[in-house]
Amino acid sequence: MQELAVFDRCLLRRARSSASHHFSSGIPRPQAAARAPVVPASLARAAEHLISPWGEVIAAMPRRASAADIVRAAHGVKRTDWLAVLADESLSRGTQTAWRLALWRAGVPARSTSAATDELGPQWLSPVVWARPGQSPAELRALVLQQALESLWQEGWQLNEAFAADLH
Repeated sequence: MQELAVFDRCLLRRARSSASHHFSSGIPRPQAAARAPVVPASLARAAEHLISPWGEVIAAMPRRASAADIVRAAHGVKRTDWLAVLADESLSRGTQTAWRLALWRAGVPARSTSAATDELGPQWLSPVVWARPGQSPAELRALVLQQALESLWQEGWQLNEAFAADLH
């Protein structure tokens, strides 16, 4: 027990001598209160969190994430998956075509989202957007993505402000 006390005194003396050496060498000693907490880079860059209807944080999103980025994150679309605007010919009528956002997962046979049929087909991610021939493809894509985003909000998805972790 006495040896432990001697060891503590030795450490205390060494700490005092190194502290005085810091000040004598002209190098300012950093103060504990002045240090900023370390926050992971991924958390620091995130401005918002995409939250599922079940309350799970799905993805960290930039402050002004596009509709395409939010839809991709919500549905877990990977680089190898195919996500595009596709004509739904089963609903088209006359000169108007029904367009929807379709998803095919790579390596997985897609099933139709209709419960009545068991046909292979895309997973539809948006409600129908009606368009006439000649409509701008960029405008059509923006409309379909906006509809897909609106359907996510109706299902209960949320985009909430991300706060830095409280490390105190």
